[in-house]
Amino acid sequence: MLEKVDDKKFTEIIAYLSRMGALVTMGEPSYSKILTASVIKEGEQTFVTYTMDATYENGDAVVEIILLDLDGDFQVYQFDIKSLTLGE
Repeated sequence: MLEKVDDKKFTEIIAYLSRMGALVTMGEPSYSKILTASVIKEGEQTFVTYTMDATYENGDAVVEIILLDLDGDFQVYQFDIKSLTLGE
């Protein structure tokens, strides 16, 4: 089962990401990789990763989205923004 982020942690994440400013443009998602792994509790799971370039008010970034395949339906499993503006 996916973990949920509590309200305090969510507020911290939003404050951190707000340093990027508003989203200006986002490129087309590009397929990056697929991974199937066995997890003890959940059994075998498949993850699909997409990346895209993005421009924010305060800098450029690469956005990575990992989707969990739930029998043909997809759920966001992980979302990451990599940018020098964030110190990454």
